[in-house]
Amino acid sequence: MPSADTRHVYLTRLELHNVRSFGGTQVLELTDSTGKPARWTLVIGENGVGKTTLLQCLAMMRPILANKPDAANAGAPDHIEPDLFNRENDEIEDLARVGETEVSLKADFVAGHVLGKPGGRMQKLATEASFTMKGEELDTVDHSSIRKPSFVEPLVIGYGAARHVSDRTGEIINVQDEATASLFDPTLALADAQQILEELDYAAFKKRPHAAALLESVKAALVTLLPDVPNAAAISLYGPATPGSKGQKTGVQIVTPYGEVPLYSLSLGYQTMTAWAVDLAWRLYQHFPDADDPLAEPAIVLIDELDLHLHPRWQRELRGHMSVAFPQVQFIATAHSPLLAQSYLDTNIAVVREEEGQAVILNDPEVIRTWRIDELMTSVLYDLDSPYSPEVTRDLARRTKLLQKTRLSPAEKEELARLQDLAASLSVAPTPEDQGALDILRRAAKLIEPVKQ
Repeated sequence: MPSADTRHVYLTRLELHNVRSFGGTQVLELTDSTGKPARWTLVIGENGVGKTTLLQCLAMMRPILANKPDAANAGAPDHIEPDLFNRENDEIEDLARVGETEVSLKADFVAGHVLGKPGGRMQKLATEASFTMKGEELDTVDHSSIRKPSFVEPLVIGYGAARHVSDRTGEIINVQDEATASLFDPTLALADAQQILEELDYAAFKKRPHAAALLESVKAALVTLLPDVPNAAAISLYGPATPGSKGQKTGVQIVTPYGEVPLYSLSLGYQTMTAWAVDLAWRLYQHFPDADDPLAEPAIVLIDELDLHLHPRWQRELRGHMSVAFPQVQFIATAHSPLLAQSYLDTNIAVVREEEGQAVILNDPEVIRTWRIDELMTSVLYDLDSPYSPEVTRDLARRTKLLQKTRLSPAEKEELARLQDLAASLSVAPTPEDQGALDILRRAAKLIEPVKQ
């Protein structure tokens, strides 16, 4: 098996120039406060600003092994290049910002860093690609090609925002399936969780190497991820339906507070989470077939709309559970939910927003880990004018306007009295101006604290 120096490859930076909504040059930082690859990166932004584009670019810039472009008698692949130019021309052309002729992308990686471990010698590498457009068609293309015969391609897996459970076509996902395809094709389904679990159960029965241990690891991961599933014994496999088995338990059954029920009778949230976790575990198993614990092997996982189908409680707990179940996976995800964002304030966060007709990336926005949800909503992460509903916000703005007037008509006095009652009935929460003042005081307190006697 390759050493950790070659297996552990993670992203540290993405640079884009004239890519779709991103005009000029924009950079997405993917490191933590120490400069090492961030285990979790959360990208926040409104619909349509380019969050999905970032994930797609990361997928297309993944380093793959290839032969040197001008090699006459090509042997085993020994050069690293970006996956981008293995794609169809229309996919590449679609990256170009409208009206621009020069487009470039660069992704930085490090090899040799084990997540959660200090020290280690990290080797830096990068993939680069550029192309020019002539009208709406590709004109010239160029990309980096670095000789590194001992390189092991990282496992990069992508989950699109339209991810959904399988329709049970009877085919198990395999290693030949392009692992980031659902980021580009919304029709693709997640792996059939029940069929994979049944396959592992059969492999364990046949005493195939690592199958029994992997099945138990997957069940343990599901227990960690699924609320109200008490332990691995609550997940039972009864085998596929056979002639004459009518009325008998078949397939995967899970014990819930409401009794033992089939996997496919659970809620969409349960099914999607199960399918996603089993899909990820199966891909790790396919990529690292000789590993004692494939779930502990390294990968880069790109997730569009991490909060999809998840109850707020699941959103709050997901990061901790996923980090335990898949300890060497680097997660890069987009999200809309402030409840989820509140649980990531201590991680790497980036905000994508529109400025003067183009998308810009704000890396490392100033956040305060003790923010309440209403404080979060009016912060730089979401930039809402008020934590209240639009109707209440309009009423409060009207109240402020009336308070600023020197003379009020009888009707305005009556209106102001009503609005004063409304303001008095609201939960105490700072306005954006108050929040700004509080932030300044907190920062000042931090500066003063070291010199206290």
